[in-house]
This record gives sequence, structure tokens and C-alpha cells, in this order.
Amino acid sequence: MKQDSAELLKVAKRYADRDRVPLDQILSSASEVVFFGSRAAKVNSCSSDLDILCIGSGQRHKSAHLDIVWKSQHESESANWFSSELAGHVGAYGVWLIGKGSWCSSIHAGETAARQKERRIKALSVGLQTYWQRLHPDFQHKYLVMIRREIQRLDILRQGIAIPPTPQLDEYWTSHRASDDRLADTISCLGMPELITHKTRLFAILSDLNISRGSLLSR
Repeated sequence: MKQDSAELLKVAKRYADRDRVPLDQILSSASEVVFFGSRAAKVNSCSSDLDILCIGSGQRHKSAHLDIVWKSQHESESANWFSSELAGHVGAYGVWLIGKGSWCSSIHAGETAARQKERRIKALSVGLQTYWQRLHPDFQHKYLVMIRREIQRLDILRQGIAIPPTPQLDEYWTSHRASDDRLADTISCLGMPELITHKTRLFAILSDLNISRGSLLSR
């Protein structure tokens, strides 16, 4: 179930006032405005920020409350956009305030998004290996959860499915009791010794947090 666009607009105005962002000017200059993320999908917490995609010309604004992402008209009509992780998510979970999202019919799963996700996981795994001993246990937890989510997203991208909001990733992780095999296979296929080294620790720490181990889509 998606949130009503009018309700999301109220939240946007409140957060824009707090951040001193000229929301009316943004809305008037964008050809399309789409709410996405956890608030659009009605799976947000009280502290969740509001994500907005604008098609047109503008500068990104990111704060603790508000994340406004801009894509130019040219970008929004490109093959790279149609196969991107963000386009797939917006097409499936977005709530349109302005425009109709006619480009959504062109969205398709692409290898580019999966390769980009692989590169991000590899970069995170190198950081994990490099800085692990220097991190406070709380940050070790956060780092491992971040990597776990990204591996889930990679697993989903490889199946050609739109990436759900982060709270749904966590919900599936906790509620679907399954083996570690799928996630472990994804880790092994990435060929990252840094991440494989920490695989046991990844599962153990998540288990300590009462997060069950299993694939997002093993249902």
C-alpha cells in the first residue's frame, strides 16, 4: 500500500520549511515530482527521511529529514536510467505528485545496476577489512548491516526485481526463516576475500541482534 500524495506533500512542506528549502520553486520548475522510499511505501519510522525525485534542472538537497534527487530530462530518457536501481524502485514504489511516469513502461532489469552494486560491495568490504579493528562495536554492527542490505539488493537486482525500501529489506530478513545458503553463495560469487573472511562474523552479529539469517526472497 502506498501513501497518499497529499499527505506526503504535507510532510515535504514541513521538512522543506525546517531545512529552508524553496519547495514551491522546486515544484514549479520540475516536469515530474515523485515521492519514493519508505514514506511513499508507508513502511517508514518516525525518524525516516522523505525521498523526492525531480525531473528537470536543480541541485540535490540532502539532510536528515529530506533527500531531493534531480535527474535531467535527458537522463530520464536514457537507457542507463531505465535499467538503474533507482528507476526500478521509483517505478514500483513511487507516488507521483507531478507528472504521470510514462517512462516507467521502459524500465527493465540491467546488468549495469548489478555491476555497480558489486563495485559498491567490494569497496565496502575493503573498508571493512582495513578499519575493522579501529571501529567501535556499535559501528561494526552498522557496517555489517549496511553490507548485508547491499548484498540483499544485489541478489534482488540479479533477479530483475525492483529494490524495496530498506525497512522491507529488514522485515524480510527477520521474518523469512531460511538457510544462509543463498546469501553465502552471493558472497562467494563476488570473489572478495575480505568479505568472505568476515562472513561468519556477519552472520553471528546479525544473529546476536535477533535477525534471522536467510535470503530476502527465499519464501
